[in-house]
Amino acid sequence: WTHGSFMSAPAPTSVTVGAAMSSWLHADVAFSIVAETTPGDRVFAVGTSETLGAWDPRAALELTTAPETYPQWSGIGRLLAPTCVKACMEYKMVILKQDGGVCWEEGPNRKLLELHCASTAADATAHGPRAPLAEAPRFGCAPADGQQAHVVFRISACGIPRDLSTVSTCFPDEDSPRLINSASMTSSACLPGCAMVSEEGEEGEEEAIESAPVALRLWAGAHRTAKPEGKCEDAYFFSASAAGVADGVGSMKDFTAYGVDAAAYAADLMAGASGALHRRGAESEAEASAPRERTAKAVAAADAAASTYGASTITVLALEGAEVGVTNLGDSGFMLLRPEPWGGMKLVERSREQNHSFNTPYQLTRVPPALMQKIGGRGLDSPEDGESYLCNVQPGDLLLLYTDGLTDNLHWFEMLKLIDDLVMTPSERASPEAIAKALVVAAQERSLDETAETPFSKNARRHRCDWPGGKVDDVTVVAAWVVPEGDASAVLEGITLSCLHDPAAFRQAVF
Repeated sequence: WTHGSFMSAPAPTSVTVGAAMSSWLHADVAFSIVAETTPGDRVFAVGTSETLGAWDPRAALELTTAPETYPQWSGIGRLLAPTCVKACMEYKMVILKQDGGVCWEEGPNRKLLELHCASTAADATAHGPRAPLAEAPRFGCAPADGQQAHVVFRISACGIPRDLSTVSTCFPDEDSPRLINSASMTSSACLPGCAMVSEEGEEGEEEAIESAPVALRLWAGAHRTAKPEGKCEDAYFFSASAAGVADGVGSMKDFTAYGVDAAAYAADLMAGASGALHRRGAESEAEASAPRERTAKAVAAADAAASTYGASTITVLALEGAEVGVTNLGDSGFMLLRPEPWGGMKLVERSREQNHSFNTPYQLTRVPPALMQKIGGRGLDSPEDGESYLCNVQPGDLLLLYTDGLTDNLHWFEMLKLIDDLVMTPSERASPEAIAKALVVAAQERSLDETAETPFSKNARRHRCDWPGGKVDDVTVVAAWVVPEGDASAVLEGITLSCLHDPAAFRQAVF
């Protein structure tokens, strides 16, 4: 288990609800946990609530996973959630083994944090200042007396959503990504239009608040580091409305005699994609493409305009209004994070890696004719092979673009923990450069650890390959806060592009 370990143990002592029912509110609560299990095992959230089985594991809330989301298990249960610190709901996670055994989470019962419910920002302050959230406890490390845990659940709505498709979930259940209805999500207020249960138990209707759309832009920054030996073959760009990363394929160094340079090719792709996204003078507003189509066109334009030789993955993002479009080819990618009411971030959407086989990602390739005759042109990937995404965004969202040096060495929940530590400090809002650097440094350190349990080493085992520890690689992250147009932080004009010969350097371009 990512947050610790499980052990066989007797069932926990049942806990009596310590507050009147007026301190509780019906809500759909999403439980999420990262668990390493064996085939046939089932994972449950069990606790005081009837929905959680009243401490009976076989009547508890079953969590599910899928091949593309494992080892994350998640499930949504409709239950009464506490709305004040005097109320108490406790729970644990359990594994029902295939042979009938029950493994209880060790340590004291976990406590569901009270549900902060407010219809306006002003009302939210009526709850008083919230105490700083304790560090997420790890399984096997019991929380101190009275400490509340927060790592395994997400309260997705203050009330009962009419349509469960609007409930937040970190990952889709289908093979293809399913986007969350972002318009139905809020970070500091109850969802408009939710059926609410009053203290007397009567349903009321919250009036939806109509507000004018806010013009948005990106406050972006980046950090990049090279592997210990050899040059950095990653490249990136960002602006107030777009961003991209490219990861030059290191094995192309075998063809340097033919004039192949994967680092130069990756930089070439970033220059071409950024130029395509910002050259819109000839495109009228009526003919303007949606952001998803714009990024797909930008990838195709970068591929067609490249003048250097090499191979590279590519991810390109564009912001248009309150929508973000992304096109990804290969094992680089993006994540969309959104603030939680308690101050941390949750994972709303992420791209899916595209691989032909283990450690063989989709990639754009351009080689000289002499080399093409030797390797043949069959089987080469094209821009049309990329996958495109469309996400609704709102102020306060955080977008991450990255090369696989990040995701091969850090699990997604480790990234969220690093970001939470930055955004929940009492200092000013964490800058995108600081977030990008923290992720890159952590990934680089992990890549040099020969004993670490990394996403890459786990994936290697699934493919019957022996690759313990981290994967040494270049690491690049572009981080971008979604902010209102007038935000003083987002003063960038023009395009920032990485420099070819110095991983720490960048250059500015005007569009």
